Amino acid sequence: MKFCRAVELINLESFQRKLEREGEAFLKHVFTAAERRYCETKRTGVESYGARYAAKKAMKRVLGIKASEFCWRDVEVLLRKNGKPYFNLKKLKQKKYMLSTGAFLDLSLAHERRIAVATVLMSNGTSKG
Repeated sequence: MKFCRAVELINLESFQRKLEREGEAFLKHVFTAAERRYCETKRTGVESYGARYAAKKAMKRVLGIKASEFCWRDVEVLLRKNGKPYFNLKKLKQKKYMLSTGAFLDLSLAHERRIAVATVLMSNGTSKG
């Protein structure tokens, strides 16, 4: 079984400045409507956006693809009823990024006033031996 892991940290002060500079255009380019609805309901909206942005950047790194080939909204970060974050990936999008149907993805998010962090673990779902 092959594993890939990526950790991404986002400085929330810098991210806040990016949001102020690029505004709505950036939000629409990077986040799905569901992600935006969730983040906008939070008192810590910048932290929630930052954690999701970190998750998407970590996912891009795990997939090993160039930024020019990556569509930010293809990777949607949602929460299960128990609060655990997960990636919502459609089958067509899985094929686009060559994820095997047996691939396992695990996502962890955290944030506080200054930093947001995401960790992505992916296994290809096959083992030899």
